[in-house]
Amino acid sequence: PREVRRYMAQLETKLTLPEIGYVRPKQVSYIMGVSRATLYNWIKAGKLPKPERLGVRIVAWPVEVIRGKINSGELLV
Repeated sequence: PREVRRYMAQLETKLTLPEIGYVRPKQVSYIMGVSRATLYNWIKAGKLPKPERLGVRIVAWPVEVIRGKINSGELLV
């Protein structure tokens, strides 16, 4: 049905990193399959750099940073 196709398209969008730009902690945690708390624990442990502040209440990483960490295997759970 159409609703299933729409859901699958939304899910695919959430599971892929954009080519350029920034990714927010919620999207990174969804892609990695970990909680946002785990992301911040990785930052504390030095496995992940602090996200950049884009606004008063908005933080995000450049997509290249996240892609590099994923491809290097440094962020294995």
